[in-house]
Amino acid sequence: MVPAIKELEKESIKMSKKLDLYKCSRCGNVALLLSNAGVPLICCHEEMKAIEPNTTDAAQEKHVPVISREGTVVNVSVGSTMHPMTEEHSIQWIAVVQGQNLLVKWLSPNEQPVASFSVQPGEEITVYEYCNLHGVWSAKA
Repeated sequence: MVPAIKELEKESIKMSKKLDLYKCSRCGNVALLLSNAGVPLICCHEEMKAIEPNTTDAAQEKHVPVISREGTVVNVSVGSTMHPMTEEHSIQWIAVVQGQNLLVKWLSPNEQPVASFSVQPGEEITVYEYCNLHGVWSAKA
């Protein structure tokens, strides 16, 4: 086996089962860290900052994912009061993490902030969503 592949296999065991997200404070790029090599992520010549879900001072009723499960189907809507979806303020994606699986639906402005996913029954999931103005929000089911 190629040494680099052996290292990747070792690293995949260390992956966390949450989204390790980082944001550039200059340009706003958001990065998902899939494998942590122990060095900081750099963008615009600066270290990117870790994003922690549910820490932005914003209306929770418009940001916390609302989750319903029926067997293998998970339906997600963003907010108990539907989040606005305009060019200036929108949900850019909704993601589900279950075990070692990551499922993502990318959204566009003027589209409803809802998604359906197929998951394993009985296993806990964490749902994340990203608002372009108010950051990452999450909920478990």
